[in-house]
Amino acid sequence: MRTCMEIARHCNFQGSSGSSGKGYLQPGELLQNKYQIKRELGEGSNGITYEAEVVSEGPEKGSLVAVKALSLVKSRDWKAVELFERESRVLATLKHPSIPAYLDYFEVDSEEDRVFYLVQCIAPGTTLEAMVESGWRPTEAEAVRIAVELLNIIAYLESLRPPVVHRDIKPQNILIDGEGGGVSLVDFGAVAPTALGGGSTIVGTYGCARASRLARKYPVL
Repeated sequence: MRTCMEIARHCNFQGSSGSSGKGYLQPGELLQNKYQIKRELGEGSNGITYEAEVVSEGPEKGSLVAVKALSLVKSRDWKAVELFERESRVLATLKHPSIPAYLDYFEVDSEEDRVFYLVQCIAPGTTLEAMVESGWRPTEAEAVRIAVELLNIIAYLESLRPPVVHRDIKPQNILIDGEGGGVSLVDFGAVAPTALGGGSTIVGTYGCARASRLARKYPVL
């Protein structure tokens, strides 16, 4: 098996972690003889996420999962790969009803590329961003309920040893399962276990991240 460095030297980075309008996978494609791609769910800051069906024999057969993919060749730089691998390692340690459960991680090599895959349970509901864009407006009580549920998730992450920091909480990464339904937090692509030490990479979304972080006031991973 060729190393990531060998593949990158042969093909060069393409300067984007996105799909440039075309996903890596098409409906019907089969991964690991287990996950059959159904449709693309969306593109985040660090990969493309698909809905897939488990088709291999076993208790999970017929269930739907989320498959997140990152192409080495299409990655903007090595940091994108590092963040993707970190996300999978951290998610494997998390157990919370409002965080989609980690199921699998694997890599697929071809002559031209190496693609990294992360498989999770699908979080039910619609993103807060999509709900607001469709005209939904919460009552004060509903806004407080959503905030409290999010704070409970954050409190769980901070209770871990080492604590885990999401670093990209925004409407696009908050799912609500219908009016009055449960709240889920997704896309841990910017996650950082605080014990890893200080680095200088700025991760987050303008308008959502703390100004101090984007201004590099504090060291972050």
